[in-house]
Amino acid sequence: MVKDWDLNKIFRPVMKKGASFADIFAEDVEIKSIVLEDNKLEKVIGGNDIGVGLRAIKDLKTIYAYTNELKKSAVFSLSQEMKTVLDGKSAFSPKTWSFSPYPKRFNIIRDPKEILVKEETDLLHFANKVARSVDQCVKQVRVVYSAKVQKVFTANTAGEATSEERVSTLFLVHVVAREGDIIQTGYEPVAEARGFSFYQKRG
Repeated sequence: MVKDWDLNKIFRPVMKKGASFADIFAEDVEIKSIVLEDNKLEKVIGGNDIGVGLRAIKDLKTIYAYTNELKKSAVFSLSQEMKTVLDGKSAFSPKTWSFSPYPKRFNIIRDPKEILVKEETDLLHFANKVARSVDQCVKQVRVVYSAKVQKVFTANTAGEATSEERVSTLFLVHVVAREGDIIQTGYEPVAEARGFSFYQKRG
């Protein structure tokens, strides 16, 4: 991704028009989301969100542009557009960036990308069963599971660069209980920067 691009070419247009600093942020996010409601699976969704943001700073003012095309030509076009709103003139010294071959990340015991959908949906069915068994007043249960693996690359005109992978998991149970004319709702979320092993410590 970014580490293979000619970043000097991308930064040069805005830096030569007076910007004192510029940076780039690129991400590729793999998302999985499963929803169980009314005792059945309502949604099983997966996909990728990608995008690149380019920022330039001049006289304590920020200019920002974004594209969902993960192409260096698209980001260079952003830089060309951004320079049109800058009115300065300055020199730009090319930089060299060093990206780690292996993105930084926490130690993930069970990577969400490696978990079968069946195991995930079994967990939702189990949570639904447990929530409904608490009391006969429980009338509705909604269980949500979401996992995200976010690959992030950043670089700036100070010659700094980062490469990391962020893993996060969300598990939520929402309950509606009713007794006579009284209706109450409650929910319990678990959100952590870890993989599918998030629930096992509570097992």
